[in-house]
Amino acid sequence: MSRASNRGPRADIALLRKLKADPNFSPASLLNTGPNILEKANNLKGFVENQRGKLGAAAAKTEWLLAYQQLQGDQEDAERELTTCLQQLADQPAADHLREMVEAALVVLYDDVEACRAERHHLRSQIKGLSSAHISLKAYSSSSGFSKEANVLKAEMSAAAKEFGASLASLAEQAAALNSDMKESWPSALAGSQSDGGSGGDGSGGDGLAAVSASSARESVAQLAGYSHSDNYSRSDDSAELERMVARFPLASSDIKDRIREVFAALQEKFLERMETWHLEAEQAARDLATAGAASAAASSLNPQRRKGPATSNTTGHGKTAIAANAGRTGRGRAGMAGRGRGAVALPPPDGAAVVDMGMDGGEGGRAAAAAGTAGAAGSSSSSSSGGWAFAGYGGWSADEHSAFVRHRDRLMKESGPGPKSLSREALMARIATLLPGGRTVAQLMAHDDWTTAARLLNRKRRDLNEAWNRERRQFLEDSASFLQESQTLFFAQAEEAANRLVAELQRVRARDELEELRAEKAREDEVAMAELAAREAAEAETRLLAEARERRERAAKKEMVAAYRAELDRQLAQQQAAAAEAERLAALAAEQQADYNRQRVEVRQAEYVARQEQARERQAAVEAEVLAREARLARLRALVAPEVEADPQRLLAPTVASAAVDPDKDAEGAFHPVNGFTTDQVVKDQRFKVFEALAVLGLHETTYGRQAIAAAQPARLTRPDNFTTEQREAMVRR
Repeated sequence: MSRASNRGPRADIALLRKLKADPNFSPASLLNTGPNILEKANNLKGFVENQRGKLGAAAAKTEWLLAYQQLQGDQEDAERELTTCLQQLADQPAADHLREMVEAALVVLYDDVEACRAERHHLRSQIKGLSSAHISLKAYSSSSGFSKEANVLKAEMSAAAKEFGASLASLAEQAAALNSDMKESWPSALAGSQSDGGSGGDGSGGDGLAAVSASSARESVAQLAGYSHSDNYSRSDDSAELERMVARFPLASSDIKDRIREVFAALQEKFLERMETWHLEAEQAARDLATAGAASAAASSLNPQRRKGPATSNTTGHGKTAIAANAGRTGRGRAGMAGRGRGAVALPPPDGAAVVDMGMDGGEGGRAAAAAGTAGAAGSSSSSSSGGWAFAGYGGWSADEHSAFVRHRDRLMKESGPGPKSLSREALMARIATLLPGGRTVAQLMAHDDWTTAARLLNRKRRDLNEAWNRERRQFLEDSASFLQESQTLFFAQAEEAANRLVAELQRVRARDELEELRAEKAREDEVAMAELAAREAAEAETRLLAEARERRERAAKKEMVAAYRAELDRQLAQQQAAAAEAERLAALAAEQQADYNRQRVEVRQAEYVARQEQARERQAAVEAEVLAREARLARLRALVAPEVEADPQRLLAPTVASAAVDPDKDAEGAFHPVNGFTTDQVVKDQRFKVFEALAVLGLHETTYGRQAIAAAQPARLTRPDNFTTEQREAMVRR
């Protein structure tokens, strides 16, 4: 039973191997329980076969575990690379629609990853349940054909096993229902009260990034709920889980159960020690932040205009604070790594404000809070210390300010890049101060940067501790279940072997008697079968003759029916031909009558038309007479009011004194005052005017293509971008 991984054997695996090597619990001790040498030989043979099967199963499990770890590592690398590429595309200054597509792809990627993980856990739980059921069925299986005495014993054992299995299933359902109620009530209660607390747009960011940040904030509320409950979590929950696992094997050895409980208690103590160390590190980081904040405030009050130079060789590195470096040194393993990707960290403010969710660009840190909520630490005296709550909320900032700070900080660090030309930390904070609303100083930004880095490191380390504990606990429970299953299977094997030996002789006698009875019954059945075969052949011959006679009668009846059908068809055809001839005669007669009626109607309509024409001519003559009379009246009126002025076109077109005084060489001036416009020469020089005139001649200036061509033409003077029309913007994009 190999449980080794690529990280080497752990302490709990060593303890389990020691437990298995204990002579008090070795299966070989069963050799001393047999009453004679034959039973000892049978036990030894069964023990060897059992060990051989265990070795084969252990080798298969080891190969599967290595392959699973390799595939899981490849999957995590692929997800990390894809997330990084999408994040880089979202941060680049591209078109709005491309940015929205990238952000939507990020959201879909996160949802698909979570769905795949949930489906994988669900399938693993189902496989474990099926495996347990399969093992139970194998343990209770036995050969058929028992005698009456053996059947009674088997029925009693099967009834007891079914009753016990039903009880275990009922307890498992109750535990699952309680677990689901806890998961639904605790996170949803906190998420419902805080889902609206961090709403508010960031004026400096795009709509797509704001939507993604809001989505991350809503997801991290549930993570905050798990984080807050983890500090008050009792170790009795893990012990109850162990007891539920042990209760699945009621027939296993009680000594093995006691040893498993002792080892599990030792593992819990180790985990408590690690959590105590984490709380001490959190308190130390909180004290360092408080000391650094006080020193920064004092320095700002003494010399508010002081600016430091670029980072020197004794600094902690580009974008890394002394607090972050200290937290990185105190961590172990992967706990000192900063988060990457998109996530959320839930931290309450140090001034006692309400706990809200923090959308931080650190997916590792965001998932650390969720891991802390699921795993949970045992109740420790320092669980509610100031170190855990000093890194909750947003460090005294609002959610919008913190989100904008993290976004600008990551963007500027990516733009500057590593190397000697990169910005110093203070210069970086100074640039961020110009981008943030609210008038934050450089000292405040540096203090908030220290707090953000320390919060990321501590949450990552907390996540790693809880994940390590979950792995150790699951591995220990699996190994313990394997030991208990072996013990219970051994008990069932002993009981079944005893029952088989008790009924072996009875089965042989019963089989001999049944064989004789079966031979006699077989002879009687052969005689009856021969008689039935003869009767069946005679009945089949009679049935065949009757069927042939019935078939001949049916053929004769069908011939008569066909002849009658053909005669009926001939009669119907003759009737149809006679009806068609009569219809043609009647149609010709009706056409002659209709022609006489139509001729009379045409003559009447022609007479009416001539009368209407005569009336129209009379009306037209009356109208013309009225028009002539009206013109005569108007002529008399015009003669009365006609001016006595000589009709001289030259005098009418001559310039006035004011217009003659205007300088003709001065462009863009009117007759009376300066005109702010364009002259004819300026308009003709514009390429857009020429394109418009050419398209207007062809009648294409109102089409979509014509408008696009006019907008794409180069103007005589470039237009400001804020004065562009929609079509001009589209033309600029196509260029």
